[in-house]
Parts: sequence; structure tokens; C-alpha cells
Amino acid sequence: MAGGFACACIAAVLVFVTQLPVGTGTLIRQILPNAVADKALCLDGTAAGYYLYRNTSSSNWIIHLQGGGYCTTNQECLERANTTQGSSTNWACALPHQETRHSEDAAATVTSNSRRNPNFRYWNRVFVPYCSADLWLGTTCTPSLASPVTALRFAGRFCGRHIIVAVIADLLNNKGMRNATDVVFGGSSAGGIGVMMSLEDIAATVRSATLAATQTSAYVAGYVDGWTRIYPTLTEVSANPSVTPETSQTVAGLTTLLRFAYGAYVPQSCSNVYSTAQAPFYGLQCIDARWGLRTITTVPVILLAARWDTYATYLGIGRNRYSCAATNGTLDMAEANWIQRFGEYSYQHALNISRQNTGNPIGVYFTNCYTHTFIGVEDVCSGVNGKTAYSSLVLFISRSKNGLGETAISATPSSAESLRCNADCGATQCTWGTRALLASRGSCGAIDMRWDPFRFGDLCAGAMPPEFAVADTFNQEMVLYNVVNATERKAVCLDESPAAYLVARNSESRNWMIMLRGGGFCSSAAECHARAATKDGSSRNYACTLPARENPTALFVESLSLPINGDPSLNPDYHNWNRVFVRYCSGDVFLGRRTKADGNLFQISTAGHFGLVATVEDLLSYHGMNRAQRVVIGGQSAGSIGANAHLDLFNAMINSATGNTTKVVGFGDGGWFRRYPDEDDIDRGHKFEDWSTSGFATKISQLFGFVFNGFQDQSCATARSALYPRFKGQDCLDASISFPFITTPTIMLASRWDTYDLFIKFNSRRYVCAVGSGALTVSEQNYTGEYGVLSQRDFVNFTSKTSAIFAPTCYAHTSLNVGQTTIDSPVVAGPPCNGLNGKTPYQALSEFVHAAVQEPLPNLGAFTDVGAPPMDRQLLGCGAGCGARQCSWATQLTGNPWFNNTCDEYPGTSFGSFNASQGLVTCNTNVQSGVKVDGSGSSSTASSWQLMLVLSLIAIFTATML
Repeated sequence: MAGGFACACIAAVLVFVTQLPVGTGTLIRQILPNAVADKALCLDGTAAGYYLYRNTSSSNWIIHLQGGGYCTTNQECLERANTTQGSSTNWACALPHQETRHSEDAAATVTSNSRRNPNFRYWNRVFVPYCSADLWLGTTCTPSLASPVTALRFAGRFCGRHIIVAVIADLLNNKGMRNATDVVFGGSSAGGIGVMMSLEDIAATVRSATLAATQTSAYVAGYVDGWTRIYPTLTEVSANPSVTPETSQTVAGLTTLLRFAYGAYVPQSCSNVYSTAQAPFYGLQCIDARWGLRTITTVPVILLAARWDTYATYLGIGRNRYSCAATNGTLDMAEANWIQRFGEYSYQHALNISRQNTGNPIGVYFTNCYTHTFIGVEDVCSGVNGKTAYSSLVLFISRSKNGLGETAISATPSSAESLRCNADCGATQCTWGTRALLASRGSCGAIDMRWDPFRFGDLCAGAMPPEFAVADTFNQEMVLYNVVNATERKAVCLDESPAAYLVARNSESRNWMIMLRGGGFCSSAAECHARAATKDGSSRNYACTLPARENPTALFVESLSLPINGDPSLNPDYHNWNRVFVRYCSGDVFLGRRTKADGNLFQISTAGHFGLVATVEDLLSYHGMNRAQRVVIGGQSAGSIGANAHLDLFNAMINSATGNTTKVVGFGDGGWFRRYPDEDDIDRGHKFEDWSTSGFATKISQLFGFVFNGFQDQSCATARSALYPRFKGQDCLDASISFPFITTPTIMLASRWDTYDLFIKFNSRRYVCAVGSGALTVSEQNYTGEYGVLSQRDFVNFTSKTSAIFAPTCYAHTSLNVGQTTIDSPVVAGPPCNGLNGKTPYQALSEFVHAAVQEPLPNLGAFTDVGAPPMDRQLLGCGAGCGARQCSWATQLTGNPWFNNTCDEYPGTSFGSFNASQGLVTCNTNVQSGVKVDGSGSSSTASSWQLMLVLSLIAIFTATML
């Protein structure tokens, strides 16, 4: 395309383009910290904000105001207040990687996609969502229900002007823009009006701040994408052919709305030229570029406009918004005449704007197109004289530094051609918004199809062209995304909020590491409903980001386990892969397939399977995993169980999307639970092998089978259902049962004494490590000894050519948490309990992954590594493979010097200090007892109900394996 060539040439002109990115390429949500005081509020009164990509190596900034019309009645405003363009309540943490062709919703100038935004992608990029519905002009930040004029009574707040001022202030004061050298301020549609009306004020503020900070004023320029024309409607023209904007009643009604409802801001530059006391405009004609651009005398600005503005056509003739007449028969004669007259009016005034001589560089890009805006991801017209709107903008910014403007205006077509797509308007654009095209693309029918960037999903079906699905970015920190169309796909948390996941995207890598979070499960209606009010059952309060690097002294915080950590010193093998952390909010170890609407007996949704499948589908569709070479999928604790059950399914899904070119590998960390009876069962005469008659086994099959309708690996579920029909395949929860059926190469990281398992076996604390015979009763000592013997047997007897197990002689549950088993190093074997034959669990995982992606596939069973049994069956002491620190992680004896290593795990305590050389943690409070809720991301303090919940959950969960 000619425009692409022009952009490539101009790239060399813009010497101020930064070459190397730092940090994330994704736009991250920033809610204004002083929104109430600054009156920076959305229509519904929620705090406004913006999305920011911060590149500290660049001193250039580009800011884009979103468009989206305006509301004219109280009812319209109330309806809008329940959407993302009237409220910040449901704004996503980040703008999506993929973009849309609807330019009022996404701007090429702030996308990270290198093909769509080659010139600004490494600038500091700011996207300001539009939630005030007032053309960014409003200063009436309190409801006006007391207005004596009924039509001017509004329940909403119109604070658009205040939002602009607050965003600029926050960028200058808190985000580093006061050190800027170049600042470009633009907007589309309504956002373009906001730019025109605030440009000179904002430029003065930026120049003053940068001068104070750097002794040099920043260069500031603006762009207005979309020309909102003040023009009489078809109805008015039909009634009075001589009507003008000055005599139009429609125009008078608009100015009344702006003045009395919005409290519209009129800049000094405009009021200096046009009286704010003169009807019918009262100075508000500056919202039309015909008048507004001539009042801007101190800031270079370019107008990007089309002869037939589709939004103006929509307002003017009342037809479908995107009106493009492919044949004369599409419009009636009156409509055709109105459009013809409108086109001639637009052309003459575009010429007049381009000929202005104010001493300030003015640019005009004007094409014979049917469109509204241009700075979308898809440049909708082929251009003027070989230039696209984007390339004209880039050239204007470069030239205006030397006092030069930029003009590109298409020649006027003949009258007949004005109703057809001409040489400058491609057939796709001509039909882009027609009813027929919309009806053929999904369920929208005649409704304008719009992409909603804040919900990360299309409001209509299947509109995303695949070539726009991959952003070019490297995210060091992980960014939160909600599943697309979560409700429709049943991909919901316990409280019906959308399932969510975090992504650290590196488009230079075709390798993916996916980790599922752990966190137990709920076993009763009361427990599930209580859990739904926490982050373990709801995504409503998830943080937007997780840090790239983890502080190793922050033990058991909600953090990134080693394989998805961004710190190369902690995660040398995967830190620069695409990293995904799947949040756990379904309470069903990612297996549930029954929502509340499906008749869940607990009257709540346990839909972890749907959320997990939808996450993988979204990674393939929207984040570029459809180009993956290698995908490693695993989890910790409950996440390990969920990952194992889905491995073969995900292997098939991924390779279906990639054309069978992807190597998929699985792993589990702490997901190997034993089928052994608990101590009470033994006391009642059960044998360790007598698991199938356990009452707990029956309860768990009912919970996962009847309540959750739990998903299991299909080959395992089929085979086990034939052996034990009453369990309905739910005994496949046990890795020792399911692993032989999994064909995807998989490694399990386990410990001989799983502390999560032992916690319930004799009703004691979770981390049981007896350093003396007095710590446990004789019965508990005997049980623990037999437990270790049988674990050793199960591990040694494990044989597979496609799977392996790494099982040190340790007291532990998981082994890949930062600060748990890696205080010293994830690479160097050593305490606490992270060594087996010179290897750490992390090293064992990496060696297995390396082998599992080879062709031909080697015997992966050779990577099985099991610790030797302790001498003389001293099963209650720390064995040779169990470091002193690990043993003391959960000791019951307060006199043990290592007891305080666990201070942050217990209620009522807080972290004091950390001695790195000794690995010692000093607590602010010495605690005699307590239970940590979960080592895989749970809170560092626990309420009483959480403690009771964990006790009951673990009891049932462990019994599942009996």
C-alpha cells in the first residue's frame, strides 16, 4: 500500500524515535489518585484515569483522547453510565494486544504493534478513556437534577475538561513527563474536540513544567482525528433550503446542551475571537475545525478529515451511522442531495483551513472517503497522493518543528461520483459499516459493531482479523487480563466475575511458560460462598500487575513462582519466555463444569474447567500463542491437579492452532497426593492400601462428580470408571493414578512427606517436622513412618517412558516458590531441601523440559530421581536429603532456632527482618500456634473461618487419594 511506503520513508526523518524499549510495551491502567479533589470523575462518579506505557529511555510522549459521541438526554446518560464509556468500574487492567479497525476505540499512535505504529511505539504512550460523555468539555461535576429546564436535568457528572487537566498534571508530577522533549496531544472524534479546545492550555502547562525541570521547553504538537461539522440536518434543509449553521435550530439546541448541562469549557483563544455572549454559538463554534483551528496560534496542529464524515451523515440524515452509497439506489433523492451539498461544504472549508496564515503551522489531511476517523489500527483509506493519515501525521510533526505545515487534499470528484466509492475510497471501507456487512459478521444486525477495549472483547461475534492479533512487545511485569466474553463461555469465578490470567508477553520469543495457581478448594455450599467473597473466589479485586522480579525475603507472598518469575538470577531458563500466571478463583482445582445456572447444588458457579479452557483459547487467539514452538504448562498444589487433568486436551488444542508444530510439556509441583487412609482410618482397622472403602473417597467422588461435574483426563476417567464405577473417574485426581494415562511428557515434583497431606492425617499443623520423639504421639510417629515407606515405594515403582518424578527425602508441599526452597539459589543445590543428587527441583524441571522437546523423544523416565530412604528408618528426623532449614520450616517446637522462619505464615505475626547469610527470619511476634492458609499465593494472615476452612478442605482433599 502506498501509505506503508510513505511511513517507511518518513521513519528515517523522525530522528527522535527511540530505538530500544524498556519495560512493558502494554498500556497499563492508571486511576487518578486525586480524582475527587480534582473533579476528574466519570459520568457515574467513579474516578477517571488513563492507560500508560512508560519507557524511561525515551523523553518523547504521545497522548490520545478516546472518542465516542455524547449523551443528549438524562436517559441516554444513565444508560451510558453503566458502560465503560460512562464508568471506570469495569476498565480492564491493560488495553488488549490486538486492536480494532474502529479508530474511536483504539489509536494506531498508541498501539505497541510495530507494523501499525512504527514511529511512536517506543515513545511514552498514553491512552485516555472517554467516560464523561461531554465531548471532553464538561465542568459541571455535580448532578443537575434541580435545573428549571426539564431537558437539562441530568443525574450524571460532566467532568471531561477536569479529567484532561488532571491527567496532564499526573503525567507531569508523577510519571516523569516534566522531563519530556517532545509531546504530541491528539484525539479521535469527541477526543479530537477535546484536543482542539484544550490544546493551547495544555501546551502552556507542559512547556512551563518542562522548562522548570530541564531548562528547555518541550516541543508540543496536536492532531484532531475526525471533523465534527456544525451543519443543518436533512429535515431542516428539506424545510428550508437556505438554512445555515447560524440559523439552524439543531445547532442552537446543541449549544444549549453544551452551555447549560455540560458547563462546556471555552478556551481563551476561542473567546478572544468569538464572543461567548453571541447567539447561536456563544463561542462554542470552536468545536468545529472550520472555526476552531483558526483560533489556535501557538501550537502546531493537523486535522485529519474525510469529505463525507459518516458520523455527521448519521446525525444529518438519520440512517445507519456508516453510510456509504454503493449505488444511486441506496439513498433517496433528498438524501443524495444532502450528502452532495455536505461534501461540497466540507471541501471548500478544508481548502480554507489549509490556506490559513496565522504564523502557526496548520496541517490538513482531507480525503474523498466515507469514514469518520483515521488513526485507527486499520488506515481506512488508501490515502492522498501516496500518503496515509498516519504518514501525514508523522511528516507534519517532523516538519512543524521547522515552522512548516502539511497539506494533502483530494481533488473534488464529480457529482455522480460523490455517491459512489471513488479512487481514494476502497470498496472495503465503502461497505465497512453497511447493514449487510454487519449482518454477515455476527449477531449485530444493523447495530454498529464496536470493539470494547476495556472488556477485552468484541461486543459482536467474531470480528478480529487474525493479522491484528499479535502485539510486538516485551513485558517484564505481568499484566492482568479477563477472559473474553466470560459469561457467555461460562468462564467465571465463584462470584460470577470473569476468570482472569496475567501475561508477560515477549513477541521475540515463541516459547511459553504457563503456571496455574494453587489454593485448595471448597467442599460445602457455605465454604464456597465464603470463598467467593475473597480473591480465591473473585477476580474483582485482583491487582493489575505483578512485579517482574520477586524479593526472596518475601516468603509466601502472592507472587510469581520460579518458572514465571522475571528475574534472570532466579529464573535463568524461562525469564524471557512468554510467561502466563492463571489466577485461581473457582474453588474446584480447575476442574468444575457446573455453574449456578446449570443447577449447581451449592447454588454457586464452580466452573474452573471452562475458565481454564477459555484462557488457553484466548492465549491462542489474542496473545500470539498460535505461533508457539514450545509450551510448558504446569501448576502448584491445586493448580498442579488442574494442569495434569488438562494436559492432553491442551496439547491437542495448541497443536490444532499451530498446525502440529508445537512441543507441549507438563509439570506438577506439589500435586501428588497419596491414597493412604488417615490416622483415624488406621485406628479403625483400615490398611494403608485399603483406600477404596474410605468414607472420604466417597465424599470426594460426590463432590467432584455430582456437585462440580469435574473434568478429568478422558482416558483415565474411562478406565477408572470401569474399575470403580462409584467414583465416576474422580480418583484420577491422584497423580499416581492419572499419570500412566497422560501422553504429554510430564514431570512431577514431589516430596516424600507432603506437608499438606500430613497436616490432616493426624489433625496437626500443616508443616509437621518432628525433630524429637516428643513432638508426635506414638500413633503419629508410626503413621508418619509408614507414610514415608509407602511414598518411597510408590516413587520407586513409578515407571514411564514419557513422564518422570523428582522426589527428594523432604518435608515439603511445593518446591518452586521464591523464598520457600530457593533462599540460596534455584540453581545451586542446597538447603532448604532443594537438593537431590546435586540438582534442585528447578534444575530437574529444566533438564526434563530440554529433553522432552527433542526429536526423537528420549526415554524421559530416565529423568526420574527419588531420594534414598533415611538410615535405620529414622523417619521422624530430617533425612540426609532434607536440610535443617526445611525441617524447621514447620516445627512445632518454639524453642527450635529455626521456628521463626515461618513467622509470616501464621496469623497475628508480621515480617521483622531477614538474615540472608543464615536464612533466618526474625518475627515481630513469637507465635505458639497457627496455620498458614496456603503456600501458593494466599494471604499472610488468616481469619478464623479461613483456618477452619483449610482444616476441613485438606481433610477431604487428602482423603480423595485414599
